[in-house]
Amino acid sequence: MPEPADEPEIMERPPAVPTPLAMPESALVPGPDPEQRDLPAVLARLMKSQADLFDQLMDVQAVQHERFLRLWRTAPDAAPAHGPPTGQAPALTTLTRDELERLADGPIGEVFGPDFADIDSYPRQIRPPRPPLLVMDRVTAIERAEGPGTGTIRTETDVQPDAWYLDGAGHMSVGYAVEHVQAGLVLLSGLGVDRLIRGERVCRLLDLEFAFHGSPPAAGETFETEFTIDEHVEHAGTRLVAFHGGGRTGHERRLSIHRGRMGFFTEEQLSMPSNRPVGAVWNPEARPPHQDVPLDAPEIVPPMSRFGARRLRALAAGRPADCFGPGWDRTRTHVRTPRIGTGRPALLDEVTELDPAGGPWKRGRLMAAAAVAPDDWYFAAHFPGDPVVPGSLLLDAAYQALSFYLIALGFARDKDGWRFEPQPERTCRMRGRGQVTPAAASVTYEVLVRELSAHPCPALVADVSVSVAGAIVFTFEELSVRLVPGWPLDHWARLGPSRQQRTGDALPAATLGGLIGHQDPGPVAVDGDGRPVGYERILAAAWGRPSQAFGWGGADPDRPQSVPRLPGPPFLFVSRIRAIGPGPSDPGFWFEAEYDVPEEAWYFSENAAPVMPFAVLLETALQSCGCLVLVRDSQRAGSGRLCRDLDGSITARGEVPRGTRTLRTRVEVTSSADFGDVKIVSFAFRVHAYPDAGGAAHQDEPVLEGTTTMGLFTAAELAMQQGLSTTEDDRARLATPPDGTTVDLRDRPARLCGGPLRLPGPMLLMIDRVTGN
Repeated sequence: MPEPADEPEIMERPPAVPTPLAMPESALVPGPDPEQRDLPAVLARLMKSQADLFDQLMDVQAVQHERFLRLWRTAPDAAPAHGPPTGQAPALTTLTRDELERLADGPIGEVFGPDFADIDSYPRQIRPPRPPLLVMDRVTAIERAEGPGTGTIRTETDVQPDAWYLDGAGHMSVGYAVEHVQAGLVLLSGLGVDRLIRGERVCRLLDLEFAFHGSPPAAGETFETEFTIDEHVEHAGTRLVAFHGGGRTGHERRLSIHRGRMGFFTEEQLSMPSNRPVGAVWNPEARPPHQDVPLDAPEIVPPMSRFGARRLRALAAGRPADCFGPGWDRTRTHVRTPRIGTGRPALLDEVTELDPAGGPWKRGRLMAAAAVAPDDWYFAAHFPGDPVVPGSLLLDAAYQALSFYLIALGFARDKDGWRFEPQPERTCRMRGRGQVTPAAASVTYEVLVRELSAHPCPALVADVSVSVAGAIVFTFEELSVRLVPGWPLDHWARLGPSRQQRTGDALPAATLGGLIGHQDPGPVAVDGDGRPVGYERILAAAWGRPSQAFGWGGADPDRPQSVPRLPGPPFLFVSRIRAIGPGPSDPGFWFEAEYDVPEEAWYFSENAAPVMPFAVLLETALQSCGCLVLVRDSQRAGSGRLCRDLDGSITARGEVPRGTRTLRTRVEVTSSADFGDVKIVSFAFRVHAYPDAGGAAHQDEPVLEGTTTMGLFTAAELAMQQGLSTTEDDRARLATPPDGTTVDLRDRPARLCGGPLRLPGPMLLMIDRVTGN
């Protein structure tokens, strides 16, 4: 059949032009004596010549395959190899979650109708994975196209706040998002393609290219996907499926997938050992990075090159200092530190090599491994009767390896709250040329760094190969990851209702950030933009987006920057702003803040007396003053400034016993001054206690009153602070070893920590030991 004119292109990338196959040169180098030949060099040349020959053969085969598809497409009267593939259209064009689960592990005819009952007689069927790898919650449309075995499917996935596949910041993992290509299996099943396969072959992903166009879907969002089967043909004894698609949340596109290709293979084909040279699948030397791509220096040189399972578990649990050592001590203060996966998404067991100057390009190399056991959770889910590790989990493991590399080089040490995500609009090519079955003992990941950028957001681009017993089964070309600002409250607010810590036993911060069903019990003021300044915004000033708090930072408040923060629970002692005075932000400007005192609070149980500790009472006043700074100077506060207390005076006039319901603090600006980039503000404050939640019963006498001065400083200005003056005698006295008994208060000695007159509990005790006489 002659080639038709104006053949329609089915590939976005033009096909390669085949060239005559070159015969390999002789592998043997003549020499005077066979024993004197350089055998390693001989073998290397032989392997290279074989790889070159194979690459040429693959180019020719690819061109011929594209030509075949174009000819098939322009010949609609040609009969497919096995006759009509689909028979009747499916009885259902929408599917519920329950129906999808039955499709994954039950009779096909019960889902798509009696016309599909014959398919259940085959030994295998085309199915999506079982839970928990069944990613779709519902199918909203199945549309059959004119071509045999082609059509379109649309699905939706509700991203639940407690879903197992979320990363530590509440976003869908990269692999789980890409795993939505499994919708194509539902489509193929609904189109009756099983009648072509007849249970004799299983499906494997061969190729796809994906790019994210923003952050992966987050908790509370619905991920809507659409996938189209473009071509479905048999070629050289193998049935191939070409597809494309993507997903969005609302009107925002999140993921695009192009050049997707699946194949159906017999067990014999899958069990045959590959005779292809490794270089035909993975040849980094053939595609080095461009000379002008960035390669920034590490923030810190990793203290070791190997990291065992215990260290990786510590990092996954949010304890980088326990993974990397003393250089990461600052991360112990993090509210939510960047981390790799934990639980089911924990896909790496050890890092066996980390070399920032390693790899064929001398730009960085990481080797990681994960053990494989026949009873691992994913084998039972993917697929029924055909257990393999899905490519999406291999992708997630590779992504975690890149994330580990960025953390190990120190780029996350000062990034509290930040999170990992793919670089937007960066295309990654994913290729599958093998499989990971229960027979595998382990999986090895090799990461070769292509690009490394430190600013404005640390980012990494790398090529990754996945191998089993030395054979490469998957590759990911130009996989990318970057660190971006994140806000724990985005995720934590959806996890549950507002909760208080009642005892000295610390609760995870995530459990204290819930806002489901919260309503402020008292009056709430509105700011100049008309937005209420209730607990939701107060909590945002601790753990949320700057734009959700007090409008810090002008036109782009959520950009990477330092902003002043309130302390988070359980040390947050402001519940809302009750009233804001009129007039400009000059001396005389005032507002009132309230704190709802819980019936049971950790500081009551930790204190030696049944009253609010003085530290908590003082913080109630100072945090209220801090709120006024943030409200009054939101633009300056969002320009890389941090707030610090400077001085003040306090008079305590009463105690706050159990049963108090509200503390109301009135704050007034007494003076304000600018010194270059520094802002200094002074306040006067009074704190009143009320026995009811609404503050109806007024007490004329305040329990606390005083003055304080605060400043807004840049990080550079804070770094230059000298502190209070210290004499040489002071330094010598502090350096003198104690000459008396040392009492370690962390052991809670009974004579000091028991009885009616005692030191407070561990959460309030600010001294570890007493030394000297």
